Amino acid sequence: MVHIKTPPWSIVNTTVVHDNVNMTREDPQMKLRLPADLKDQLAALAEANGRSLNAEVVIRLEESLESVGGSQTAAQVDEHTLDLFAEKVGQVLDERDKRRK
Repeated sequence: MVHIKTPPWSIVNTTVVHDNVNMTREDPQMKLRLPADLKDQLAALAEANGRSLNAEVVIRLEESLESVGGSQTAAQVDEHTLDLFAEKVGQVLDERDKRRK
């Protein structure tokens, strides 16, 4: 076993950057319990992507939250499109009724 002597000083605010994930030691930390096979899968993906396990988890969580937000935006666009479509159909039907009279 190699013993590394720690210096009398330490770096308090280091920044780790992995694919747009900026984290410092001052960011909140939390303990997370997950199945061993899931941890192994994440670790393998992190290694394949050249990231730390923490960065891999953060990126994947951010992506999942973005996709949730994207779905809500898409639903709003669809609803807006349907409203426009319904309005246009109403106009066409009104014009057809006017022509029939």
